[in-house]
Amino acid sequence: MAYPLQELVDVGTLQALADGLFAITGITSAILAPNGEVLTRSGTSRDGADLTGTQAEPVVVGGEVTASIVAGAGLDASPHQSDEQFRATRLFLARLVRMMAEAGLAQVQEKRRPRALAQSEEALPEAARVAMADALRSSEQRLRAIIEHEPACVKLIDRNGVLLDMNPAGLAMIQATSQQVIGKRAVGLVADEDKTAFKEMIDAVFRGETRRLEFDMIGLAGRRLTLETISVPLEDPVRPGQVNTLLGLTRDITEQKRAEVVREQALSLLRATLESTADGILVVDTQGRIESINERFLKMWRIPPEVVNSGDDSQALAYVLDQLADPAAFMSKVEELYAHPEEQSFDVLEFKDGRYFERFSTAQILDGRPVGRVWSFRDVTSRRLEEAERHRLHDQLLQAQKRESVGRLAGGVAHDFNNQLSVILGNTELALLRLGDDSVVSSELNEVRGAAMRSAALTRQLLAFARKQVIDPKVTDLNHAIADLLKMIGRLISEDVRLEWKPAGGLWMVNADATQIDQIMANLAVNAGDAMRESGGTLEISTANVTVSKAFASRIPDATAGDYVRVRVRDTGCGMTPETLAHVFEPFFTTKPTGRGTGLGMSMVHGIVHQHEGFIDIQSFVGGGTTVDLFFPRTVETVPSLQEIVDPATPAGRGEVVLVVEDEPSVRGLVVSTLGRLGYVVHEASDGAAALAFDAGHGGKIDLVISDVIMPGISGKDLVTRLRTRDPHRKYLFMSGYEDTVLAERGVLPEGVHFIQKPFAISDLATKVRKLLDERKE
Repeated sequence: MAYPLQELVDVGTLQALADGLFAITGITSAILAPNGEVLTRSGTSRDGADLTGTQAEPVVVGGEVTASIVAGAGLDASPHQSDEQFRATRLFLARLVRMMAEAGLAQVQEKRRPRALAQSEEALPEAARVAMADALRSSEQRLRAIIEHEPACVKLIDRNGVLLDMNPAGLAMIQATSQQVIGKRAVGLVADEDKTAFKEMIDAVFRGETRRLEFDMIGLAGRRLTLETISVPLEDPVRPGQVNTLLGLTRDITEQKRAEVVREQALSLLRATLESTADGILVVDTQGRIESINERFLKMWRIPPEVVNSGDDSQALAYVLDQLADPAAFMSKVEELYAHPEEQSFDVLEFKDGRYFERFSTAQILDGRPVGRVWSFRDVTSRRLEEAERHRLHDQLLQAQKRESVGRLAGGVAHDFNNQLSVILGNTELALLRLGDDSVVSSELNEVRGAAMRSAALTRQLLAFARKQVIDPKVTDLNHAIADLLKMIGRLISEDVRLEWKPAGGLWMVNADATQIDQIMANLAVNAGDAMRESGGTLEISTANVTVSKAFASRIPDATAGDYVRVRVRDTGCGMTPETLAHVFEPFFTTKPTGRGTGLGMSMVHGIVHQHEGFIDIQSFVGGGTTVDLFFPRTVETVPSLQEIVDPATPAGRGEVVLVVEDEPSVRGLVVSTLGRLGYVVHEASDGAAALAFDAGHGGKIDLVISDVIMPGISGKDLVTRLRTRDPHRKYLFMSGYEDTVLAERGVLPEGVHFIQKPFAISDLATKVRKLLDERKE
């Protein structure tokens, strides 16, 4: 009659032995009862039904199959191991189990012997002892044979820690012979720091426990090894219930430990690298489940720690999608990459709050197959904003260069044209003076004079656009200047447009040319009136003191921070599209029908404001009207007292000496002739060098120098500078429709030098000259 294996051997001990073998060899195994019941499983989770039909090694005890051993094949076998290794493991386990079962069988039979038989054996105690001793020797011989041929280290230790036996594999592991170690305490080979733990393990095993221990030992050749041992108790077959031997299965894990250290160092380096990078890193498996994540990723995506710690990947994904401008495109790319796990990807993510992330993804490959995916996210918001700013500044530069190029052309044409207009206008006025009003050609000459004046106004627009028009700024209260223009503005807009004037109290003073302010307001009023031509509306003009911040100034070309007087012109008209607004200051750009606009109006406004060292900000929306803000720098100067003009109705000369310096002969001749007729002593010079030579050689005093600004060789400004060193009291008058680049940088006249704009009327010239000479006498 066969006994169940559970009655012969402690199943827990068998499980410990099988686990130790699995730890050493990496081969899965199971021990099955004859009825298919799984008694032990090591390295596998399969049940009895799954193991049916697999290769098995029977365990025969007392002529009966008590159990069967399966290992490797048919389980979760590693592909790196051979069928021969599987068979060796099955044989080893079968022999070990049979040996333990035979010893257990003797104990069971002893317990179950009939009393009469027991009494007879007690009568023959010596014979029983001899038989039991023979059985023990036989078991030991079988166990020794198993140990000798087992490739793993197998050792037997008594309760005093003395090494009773060790197989050749174990001796080779510690580089010793059996004579060197058998009969000696095993703890002597153990490293000092692990001796206590080793002794505790031995004591625990002899109390009937199964123990696993990892320790270091020093081989006899001095080599330090790291070992892992599984130690189980073996009962004395003669004295049931008493442990007389420790059976240990040991493997050398030195290289494994070194590999673990190297791996841990590599992982530590990888973790440090991931945490030190400026990029957010996310590692997922092939199903998209989060496997690893760095702190930078959490900060970039603003995911709360509790969400990450919850392990709910769907909740983390919800945080991500909620921030994106196009979450559908984000998920589409993710799904595409999961469908093609080996592909790489790069794209840019846009956020609802204006941030931008670059996203890069690559497959994680292991043993030639994808096992996951690594996502890298880089915050490029600042770079995108800088690129956008560079593009904006580049566009502004192109526009400025375009305006500058056209401005140079317009300024050059206007300068030359002004010279010709001066001759036409001056000679026309002289002809009218000679003929009188009763002449039959007076009306025709007046028409010529009117056309010349209108042409002069056109050239002034060109010069204002080109920022080449010489301005004569005075300390000005813009409230008074604009109030004086309200009637004129009212005539420029239709009757169904309501004009509202909102001046600010305590308005700061500015340096401004009143004539240029007139031109600005007239152009803006005309544009506003055209925008409200169809439906009427409101034109609001207001002033205010403002302090412009650096942040505000940074978004407007040519603007700087500081104190300004703001003039706001707001209409409720049709407004402009963004495309139209982008071209509003371009010369000759207009949206008006042919014949109703030259395209120079806003260009002229832009030129005048910037010549006053101010800037413009325009806001416009289709159907929402347009707001034009003009910013003029504040001045701390005060308004000077008015001076009366001495007898302006009689601007005749009184014999004063005037030097006229002009490189254009026709203009020079006109001025010399006019001033000579008015009673002045007039001398002329064709350029600056000639003027200096005349001054040096002229014995008499020169009361007034009238000079063109742009001349070959010495400019008008340089001429005046040199002449002032000779006579600081004489007066100077510039005449030009154009200006030298030095003057154009600021667009103002040098201190003490006055100006008359070409072309000019003879009466204006006479009045200007008389006024300057009278000021000299005061």
